[in-house]
Amino acid sequence: MSVWNRGHFMVAAAKALALILAVIGGGGDIVIMAGLSGLFAPGPTFLAIMIAVSPVPAAIYLFGA
Repeated sequence: MSVWNRGHFMVAAAKALALILAVIGGGGDIVIMAGLSGLFAPGPTFLAIMIAVSPVPAAIYLFGA
């Protein structure tokens, strides 16, 4: 029996893809890498992202599109 079953392969492939995207892309890819690494808990991370992007919808609401 192989040490690398399908689950291990999928996790490794997702991490490799996220690493490649983090080198090429921006902040979203960095969040993917941090999430796959298990470095941050999902709840506080989601809350931080919501707080970080909240000025954009507020500005659209206040000043119009």
